[in-house]
Amino acid sequence: MKLGLAIALGDHGNHHSQTFIRAINYSLEHFPHFGKLSLKIVNDKKNVSGGKSAAEELIHWGAQVVVGHFSSIAAIAALPVYIEAKVPLLLPAATSCQLEKFQPSLNRIYRYQKNNESLISYCVDASSVNRSEGNSYFLIQDNEYGNMMLMHMPPLSDVKIIRTLPSKVQKNDVFVIVGYSDFAAKIITKLTECQIKKLILIDDADNPEVWKSCLISPLVKSRIRTSTPVYKHGALEPFWNETLLALSLATFFCMGLDSNSKTSLNYETYLGVQEFDRFNYYGDSFLIEERV
Repeated sequence: MKLGLAIALGDHGNHHSQTFIRAINYSLEHFPHFGKLSLKIVNDKKNVSGGKSAAEELIHWGAQVVVGHFSSIAAIAALPVYIEAKVPLLLPAATSCQLEKFQPSLNRIYRYQKNNESLISYCVDASSVNRSEGNSYFLIQDNEYGNMMLMHMPPLSDVKIIRTLPSKVQKNDVFVIVGYSDFAAKIITKLTECQIKKLILIDDADNPEVWKSCLISPLVKSRIRTSTPVYKHGALEPFWNETLLALSLATFFCMGLDSNSKTSLNYETYLGVQEFDRFNYYGDSFLIEERV
């Protein structure tokens, strides 16, 4: 029974990579069924070439199921490899709407996060301000990840989309940072030289090391994340609950316990019943704004 694990490691990794690894070790310690599996973890480097090579390595090893690929870019590159090998992919963190084109229900792609369109729409609402008092900015990194997120900005929203800090920052301004954690940390250090009304971090940028980059704390610090309840073993940390759930479902698949549920989207795992909708989104998850 072989379970493949894929995440950005080494110089490519960040706090979320550590969350993934801690969830694996927590599962080994607390869940006997999970401990019966053979595990292999590979580096997907958060990019196209890394995602594809990671998938090929896991398939060559003989993985029956794969969990991980927090980066949507890596996940999208890896998916054709898994589909050809008929290996299920469980995604605790990937959010790209481009995953739809791979027919998740048909190809057994299981998703625990709301997609980017829902996430960006929620962020727009959370960042709204009275325009007479200040501005709402989406500061988006100019890279493949940032451009992917930019596609989902509502065309008629009042937010200002920028790539670099504005020349003048006002106290009542609100900023949403969309980018990788290293980019966010550098931007926030400069941004918080003066106090702003609100700072929102999402996805890769939302981790403790980035928040430590604040010089003068914003009046409000918050994150937008998916909330997915897990009884007893859950935590408020982004991607922790989703990773535990994905590992438990992967165990269910590796042990062949899904033989009687081929036409069902309900699975009885050691963390309880997991139910997915017809698009293979996990049913018991929703977006929230959370103070930091």
